[in-house]
Amino acid sequence: MFYKNVLFIFPMFLFGFYSVFSGTAIYDNFLYQMFNVFFTGAPIMWFGIMDFEVSRHKFLEKSKYYRIGFNGKTFLLNF
Repeated sequence: MFYKNVLFIFPMFLFGFYSVFSGTAIYDNFLYQMFNVFFTGAPIMWFGIMDFEVSRHKFLEKSKYYRIGFNGKTFLLNF
């Protein structure tokens, strides 16, 4: 996370010298808002979507895989 923010702020610091620290923005406001959302959320969403322990063909062949992750006892113990 630290390096991500350094790479985001360092060009703004250098642009300050170019613009004589007038407060002119180098990036669009949309980029400010979406920077952390994209660079921290996108890898987590990618891993969550693309991580498969069992292929979809095995799920279609054997229905016992649907019962592995959830049952009432596990729900009550974790609630």
